[in-house]
Amino acid sequence: MNEKIVKGLICPDCGSSVKTTDGSWFECTNCRKIESTDFKFKIKNVKEEEEEQVAFAMVRQQPLTNGHFNMYSEMVRDNDVVIIGLGSVGAPEDILNPFNEVKRTEFIRKVFGKNSKDKIKIVPIRDIGAVREGDWQGHCMKMIDGKNLPTPTRYYAGSDTDLHWFKGAKNINGKYIELINVNRHETNFLSGTMVRQSLAMGTKEWETQVPRCLVGLIRESFPERLTLKYNQEKKLR
Repeated sequence: MNEKIVKGLICPDCGSSVKTTDGSWFECTNCRKIESTDFKFKIKNVKEEEEEQVAFAMVRQQPLTNGHFNMYSEMVRDNDVVIIGLGSVGAPEDILNPFNEVKRTEFIRKVFGKNSKDKIKIVPIRDIGAVREGDWQGHCMKMIDGKNLPTPTRYYAGSDTDLHWFKGAKNINGKYIELINVNRHETNFLSGTMVRQSLAMGTKEWETQVPRCLVGLIRESFPERLTLKYNQEKKLR
Protein backbone atom coordinates (compact mmCIF):
# COMPACT_ATOMS: atom_id res chain seq x y z
CA MET A 1 0.00 0.00 0.00
CA ASN A 2 1.11 3.59 -0.68
CA GLU A 3 1.98 5.31 2.60
CA LYS A 4 2.21 9.09 2.91
CA ILE A 5 3.08 11.62 5.61
CA VAL A 6 0.14 13.60 6.94
CA LYS A 7 1.12 17.26 6.74
CA GLY A 8 0.46 19.40 9.80
CA LEU A 9 -0.01 16.45 12.17
CA ILE A 10 2.29 15.11 14.86
CA CYS A 11 2.19 12.23 17.31
CA PRO A 12 0.85 13.26 20.76
CA ASP A 13 3.33 10.95 22.48
CA CYS A 14 6.68 11.77 20.86
CA GLY A 15 5.98 14.73 18.55
CA SER A 16 7.11 12.91 15.40
CA SER A 17 5.38 12.99 12.02
CA VAL A 18 2.48 10.70 11.21
CA LYS A 19 1.86 8.54 8.14
CA THR A 20 -1.25 6.93 6.73
CA THR A 21 -2.32 4.79 3.77
CA ASP A 22 -6.00 5.28 3.06
CA GLY A 23 -6.97 7.57 5.97
CA SER A 24 -8.55 4.78 7.98
CA TRP A 25 -5.58 4.41 10.35
CA PHE A 26 -2.55 6.44 11.36
CA GLU A 27 0.95 5.42 12.49
CA CYS A 28 3.73 7.44 14.10
CA THR A 29 6.94 7.26 12.07
CA ASN A 30 9.00 7.09 15.27
CA CYS A 31 7.29 5.24 18.13
CA ARG A 32 5.00 3.33 15.73
CA LYS A 33 1.92 4.20 17.73
CA ILE A 34 -1.14 3.15 15.70
CA GLU A 35 -4.56 4.68 16.07
CA SER A 36 -7.90 4.59 14.28
CA THR A 37 -9.48 7.69 12.76
CA ASP A 38 -10.04 8.95 16.32
CA PHE A 39 -6.28 9.64 16.25
CA LYS A 40 -7.10 12.83 14.31
CA PHE A 41 -8.56 14.37 17.43
CA LYS A 42 -5.57 13.50 19.60
CA ILE A 43 -2.75 14.80 17.46
CA LYS A 44 -1.48 18.36 17.53
CA ASN A 45 -1.24 20.93 14.82
CA VAL A 46 2.39 21.78 14.14
CA LYS A 47 1.61 25.44 13.42
CA GLU A 48 0.01 25.88 16.82
CA GLU A 49 3.18 24.60 18.48
CA GLU A 50 5.35 27.22 16.81
CA GLU A 51 5.80 30.65 18.36
CA GLU A 52 4.21 33.45 16.40
CA GLN A 53 6.91 35.72 15.06
CA VAL A 54 6.09 39.39 15.49
CA ALA A 55 8.45 41.93 13.91
CA PHE A 56 8.74 45.49 15.20
CA ALA A 57 10.59 48.48 13.72
CA MET A 58 10.73 51.99 15.13
CA VAL A 59 11.12 54.54 12.34
CA ARG A 60 10.70 58.23 11.54
CA GLN A 61 10.21 57.47 7.84
CA GLN A 62 10.48 61.05 6.59
CA PRO A 63 9.70 59.91 3.87
CA LEU A 64 9.50 56.17 3.09
CA THR A 65 12.72 55.40 1.18
CA ASN A 66 14.06 52.34 -0.63
CA GLY A 67 15.88 51.46 2.57
CA HIS A 68 12.61 51.37 4.51
CA PHE A 69 10.96 49.37 1.75
CA ASN A 70 13.70 46.72 1.81
CA MET A 71 13.50 46.38 5.58
CA TYR A 72 9.69 46.22 5.63
CA SER A 73 9.72 43.62 2.84
CA GLU A 74 12.07 41.40 4.84
CA MET A 75 9.88 41.78 7.90
CA VAL A 76 6.76 40.82 5.95
CA ARG A 77 8.51 37.82 4.38
CA ASP A 78 9.91 36.35 7.61
CA ASN A 79 7.22 37.09 10.20
CA ASP A 80 3.56 36.48 10.98
CA VAL A 81 2.82 40.05 12.09
CA VAL A 82 4.66 43.28 11.31
CA ILE A 83 4.40 46.32 13.60
CA ILE A 84 5.78 49.64 12.36
CA GLY A 85 6.15 52.33 14.99
CA LEU A 86 5.98 55.82 13.51
CA GLY A 87 8.06 58.12 15.70
CA SER A 88 7.96 61.88 16.27
CA VAL A 89 4.17 61.92 16.05
CA GLY A 90 2.86 65.41 16.78
CA ALA A 91 6.21 67.08 16.15
CA PRO A 92 6.07 70.56 14.52
CA GLU A 93 6.18 70.58 10.72
CA ASP A 94 9.74 71.43 9.68
CA ILE A 95 12.53 70.10 7.47
CA LEU A 96 13.14 67.27 9.95
CA ASN A 97 9.46 66.28 10.06
CA PRO A 98 7.77 67.42 6.82
CA PHE A 99 5.28 64.54 6.69
CA ASN A 100 2.63 63.96 9.35
CA GLU A 101 1.36 60.64 10.68
CA VAL A 102 -1.47 60.44 8.14
CA LYS A 103 0.84 60.89 5.15
CA ARG A 104 3.44 58.46 6.46
CA THR A 105 0.73 55.84 6.96
CA GLU A 106 -0.50 56.52 3.42
CA PHE A 107 3.02 55.88 2.08
CA ILE A 108 3.05 52.40 3.63
CA ARG A 109 -0.44 51.46 2.43
CA LYS A 110 0.25 52.68 -1.09
CA VAL A 111 3.42 50.57 -1.35
CA PHE A 112 2.05 47.38 0.20
CA GLY A 113 -1.61 47.67 -0.76
CA LYS A 114 -4.84 48.03 1.19
CA ASN A 115 -4.82 44.32 2.07
CA SER A 116 -1.61 44.87 4.04
CA LYS A 117 -3.72 46.04 7.00
CA ASP A 118 -4.16 42.40 8.02
CA LYS A 119 -0.43 41.85 8.45
CA ILE A 120 1.18 45.29 8.77
CA LYS A 121 0.08 47.22 11.85
CA ILE A 122 1.02 50.88 12.26
CA VAL A 123 1.44 52.40 15.73
CA PRO A 124 1.95 56.17 16.18
CA ILE A 125 4.49 56.85 18.94
CA ARG A 126 5.30 60.24 20.42
CA ASP A 127 8.83 61.12 21.47
CA ILE A 128 9.43 61.21 25.24
CA GLY A 129 12.99 62.54 25.23
CA ALA A 130 14.27 59.24 26.59
CA VAL A 131 17.98 58.98 27.33
CA ARG A 132 17.91 55.46 28.77
CA GLU A 133 17.19 52.44 26.60
CA GLY A 134 14.84 50.93 29.17
CA ASP A 135 12.61 53.98 29.25
CA TRP A 136 12.21 54.00 25.46
CA GLN A 137 11.67 50.23 25.30
CA GLY A 138 8.95 50.42 27.94
CA HIS A 139 7.27 53.35 26.21
CA CYS A 140 7.15 51.52 22.86
CA MET A 141 5.89 48.26 24.39
CA LYS A 142 3.17 50.18 26.22
CA MET A 143 2.01 51.82 22.97
CA ILE A 144 1.92 48.45 21.18
CA ASP A 145 0.04 46.77 24.03
CA GLY A 146 -2.42 49.69 24.07
CA LYS A 147 -3.38 48.81 20.49
CA ASN A 148 -4.11 45.20 21.55
CA LEU A 149 -1.35 43.94 19.27
CA PRO A 150 0.80 40.85 19.90
CA THR A 151 4.07 41.40 21.73
CA PRO A 152 7.16 41.70 19.48
CA THR A 153 9.60 38.81 19.24
CA ARG A 154 12.01 40.57 16.84
CA TYR A 155 13.25 44.13 16.48
CA TYR A 156 14.51 45.41 13.12
CA ALA A 157 16.72 48.45 12.50
CA GLY A 158 18.91 49.86 9.76
CA SER A 159 22.07 50.35 11.82
CA ASP A 160 23.78 49.35 15.05
CA THR A 161 23.10 52.86 16.36
CA ASP A 162 19.35 52.38 15.95
CA LEU A 163 19.55 48.80 17.20
CA HIS A 164 21.17 49.70 20.52
CA TRP A 165 17.94 51.26 21.78
CA PHE A 166 16.49 47.75 22.12
CA LYS A 167 19.61 45.97 23.33
CA GLY A 168 18.62 43.57 26.11
CA ALA A 169 14.93 44.34 25.61
CA LYS A 170 12.29 41.87 26.78
CA ASN A 171 8.70 41.65 25.61
CA ILE A 172 5.70 41.50 27.96
CA ASN A 173 6.14 37.71 28.13
CA GLY A 174 9.58 38.17 29.66
CA LYS A 175 11.43 36.82 26.61
CA TYR A 176 14.40 38.57 25.03
CA ILE A 177 13.60 40.28 21.73
CA GLU A 178 15.79 39.12 18.83
CA LEU A 179 17.69 42.02 17.26
CA ILE A 180 18.06 42.09 13.47
CA ASN A 181 20.24 44.66 11.69
CA VAL A 182 19.22 45.31 8.09
CA ASN A 183 22.34 47.40 7.47
CA ARG A 184 21.44 50.38 5.29
CA HIS A 185 25.10 51.45 5.22
CA GLU A 186 25.89 48.48 2.98
CA THR A 187 23.65 49.90 0.24
CA ASN A 188 23.94 52.91 -2.06
CA PHE A 189 20.72 54.43 -0.75
CA LEU A 190 20.63 58.07 0.31
CA SER A 191 19.67 58.78 3.90
CA GLY A 192 16.31 60.31 4.74
CA THR A 193 18.12 63.56 5.52
CA MET A 194 19.59 63.73 2.02
CA VAL A 195 16.24 62.87 0.45
CA ARG A 196 14.58 65.76 2.32
CA GLN A 197 17.39 68.12 1.30
CA SER A 198 16.87 67.17 -2.35
CA LEU A 199 13.13 67.78 -2.00
CA ALA A 200 13.74 71.18 -0.44
CA MET A 201 16.27 72.18 -3.09
CA GLY A 202 13.91 71.15 -5.88
CA THR A 203 16.31 68.64 -7.45
CA LYS A 204 15.24 65.22 -8.74
CA GLU A 205 17.97 63.20 -7.04
CA TRP A 206 15.53 61.98 -4.40
CA GLU A 207 13.18 60.39 -6.94
CA THR A 208 15.42 57.32 -7.42
CA GLN A 209 15.66 56.82 -3.65
CA VAL A 210 12.00 56.04 -2.98
CA PRO A 211 9.62 53.39 -4.38
CA ARG A 212 8.49 54.54 -7.81
CA CYS A 213 4.82 54.43 -6.88
CA LEU A 214 5.43 57.06 -4.18
CA VAL A 215 7.22 59.71 -6.24
CA GLY A 216 4.09 61.70 -7.10
CA LEU A 217 2.56 61.39 -3.62
CA ILE A 218 5.75 62.48 -1.86
CA ARG A 219 6.21 65.44 -4.20
CA GLU A 220 2.61 66.58 -3.61
CA SER A 221 2.85 66.06 0.15
CA PHE A 222 6.09 67.95 0.77
CA PRO A 223 5.16 71.35 2.28
CA GLU A 224 5.78 74.15 -0.20
CA ARG A 225 6.91 76.53 2.52
CA LEU A 226 9.91 74.29 3.18
CA THR A 227 11.23 74.56 -0.38
CA LEU A 228 14.11 76.83 -1.36
CA LYS A 229 12.08 78.26 -4.23
CA TYR A 230 9.26 79.35 -1.93
CA ASN A 231 11.61 81.04 0.53
CA GLN A 232 13.53 82.83 -2.22
CA GLU A 233 10.32 84.17 -3.71
CA LYS A 234 9.13 85.19 -0.26
CA LYS A 235 12.22 87.37 0.21
CA LEU A 236 11.48 89.17 -3.07
CA ARG A 237 7.96 90.11 -2.10
